[in-house]
Amino acid sequence: MRITTSMIAKQYQKSLNSSLSSLNYYNNRAITYRKFDNVSEDPVAAMKAFRLRREYIQNSDHQTNLSNTQSLISTAESSMMSINSMVQELTSTDCLKAINSTSGADERSIIATKLRKVQESIVSVINTKFADSYLFAGTLSSSTPFSIGSNGELLYRGADVTTGELVNEDGAIVRFQNAKISFGTDNQDFLNGYKLEVNLASPPSGTAFEIDDTNKKIVLNLNEGATLNDLKDTLTAAGVQTVNGNSVDFSKVTVAGDFTATLKSATSQTISNTVDLAALSNEKTYIDIGLGLRFDSSGKIVEQSAFNTSLPGISFLGYGENEDGIPNNIYTLIGKIADGLESADYSYESIEPYIKNLEQQQEKLMTTVTSIGVQSNFLSSTQTRLEDSKLNLNEKISDVEYIDPEEAIMDFKMQEYSYRAALQMGTLILQPTFLDFMS
Repeated sequence: MRITTSMIAKQYQKSLNSSLSSLNYYNNRAITYRKFDNVSEDPVAAMKAFRLRREYIQNSDHQTNLSNTQSLISTAESSMMSINSMVQELTSTDCLKAINSTSGADERSIIATKLRKVQESIVSVINTKFADSYLFAGTLSSSTPFSIGSNGELLYRGADVTTGELVNEDGAIVRFQNAKISFGTDNQDFLNGYKLEVNLASPPSGTAFEIDDTNKKIVLNLNEGATLNDLKDTLTAAGVQTVNGNSVDFSKVTVAGDFTATLKSATSQTISNTVDLAALSNEKTYIDIGLGLRFDSSGKIVEQSAFNTSLPGISFLGYGENEDGIPNNIYTLIGKIADGLESADYSYESIEPYIKNLEQQQEKLMTTVTSIGVQSNFLSSTQTRLEDSKLNLNEKISDVEYIDPEEAIMDFKMQEYSYRAALQMGTLILQPTFLDFMS
């Protein structure tokens, strides 16, 4: 087979281009220190890199959540310590210790005035905001949690902290998928304890409006895709109905919410003019801080796998009454003591139960403050663990994706040497032609 100069030139050019391509590849490696730029170059390493980077991003998210949670807990701890200091001053200094059967009216008035000021300070602190949310509002953090009723009673989310009765509401209500349905004060005695049950099906599983006195239920059967406005129309269209032998006018029902909102699923909620204070005090709001977030078979978050950031104010200020009918709420107790001191029929015996319970509630508050401190320490240790984990992930990513600078530069220099040698070889392989001698 005859080998021509043209064939030699083509083969040389192909090899030279290949060498130049390799030189460019190693040049990029020497600049970026990356082992690969495309998945196709090393699929196994690329998959490992994707997994490591995903873990790295998750770690960063966990640290962000943790940092915000630490700030929240720190603010909460400071606020609770402030309240504890105020109450402790009342129970352990001369303020209440000075009260006895021989205390004069002027002395009692001075102490009562101080107690009122402490009440005002407590409400101010307990309504503390963190960022755009109220710190001690439980899961409903967008609204001011604590307020004072017309009779001076402390309200938590509209409910009396002692009785749980809803104040300033239009009778018995039910909260239904971010909407509030009010049944009116005239109907509350007849509807308290009944459940509003909404069934969604196409076609509906029964008549639009049904009353089940046996199971104490008001049942609405609506089409799938029904809106809050459909629910309102069905209720008000029922007009006057008999509930457990009592006449109830459902046309007076009012609904507040987004009327265009689609009802998501069938549900059942209790109609009442009171709230479950114990349930409100135990509300949870979880955040993922890298504890291995997981869910149980019912779809609920496993408590040990996330951090609870909900801090309902009544959980540490107290709610309800003790077995002797004495309020458990610190604000209310201080008010009762002040009322007793200002009373014309004052006697130490009349306020002593309130003072004793205030001391007990202050001890519980101190216990809660201590538990918040424990949580703060836990968050600090978790932060250290996440930071160490991030460093380890960085090292692993570096090992998988990046090459040692010395190796990258040495590879580039070797390829550069090969390319220069190829250029020199070209002068020997390509023979002179007639054109080389033309001037």
